[in-house]
Amino acid sequence: MNNSFEKRCSSFYPFSRYTPTNFDRYHNISQPLTTKQISFYHTAVGIKMASPIILNSAFSVVSYNGGPLKGVNGIENLLKVLPGEKSRPISSRNGTNFDLVLEYKNPETSGPNKFTLTHVVVMAPDYSLVTAPTKNGMVWVIDAESTHSFAEFNDMTEGDYLTAEEKASPRPIFFDIRRHADDAVSVVPKDCKSTGNRVHIKFVSSHGDDGNIDMGPIYLLGFHGEAPDKYVPLSMDSQ
Repeated sequence: MNNSFEKRCSSFYPFSRYTPTNFDRYHNISQPLTTKQISFYHTAVGIKMASPIILNSAFSVVSYNGGPLKGVNGIENLLKVLPGEKSRPISSRNGTNFDLVLEYKNPETSGPNKFTLTHVVVMAPDYSLVTAPTKNGMVWVIDAESTHSFAEFNDMTEGDYLTAEEKASPRPIFFDIRRHADDAVSVVPKDCKSTGNRVHIKFVSSHGDDGNIDMGPIYLLGFHGEAPDKYVPLSMDSQ
């Protein structure tokens, strides 16, 4: 198994925040949900470079233990929302620590069936429509051969994450949404590009007492196949 968070990275990676406005502006330029990699002239280095794009359309749901996969309240809807588009929150069944597994399929049939993840964006749901908005969770990039359940990460808090020993394995990337902050959360492993063919997302807890988790859109950003050695960073990388 080629889990790059285990083999390539030596530590946990912090998360950072940026506003939906910035996210929308950048991705209106980059043609969100396109299956074609975008390249453009980067004046800082004077060469044409690729930029990470939203890869959502290349993913399908393998499994989810928090509710239906399809339909009005299907978890797959979290991947179909365009940046800036109004979306209906997706509510889980009663409980916490729900696991969503997504599988990647390269839209370029001649290319390798692998992707490289550079950023994860988790959007807060519309607070006017929910009572138990997502609080935190974790993301792993894995291969299809992985049988890891990640149950040992259940109920992990931000404090647990920040104080966890480096030997903790496999290493997740952690997201946290502040109550009523009305912003996106970007999980940015700045110095590590993670490659695999599946994504495992664990929704750990919510802000609320209703016993479930209400979720907003998720965006997986990166490259089809391996990432180039150099690429145009997203605006949030400098924040």
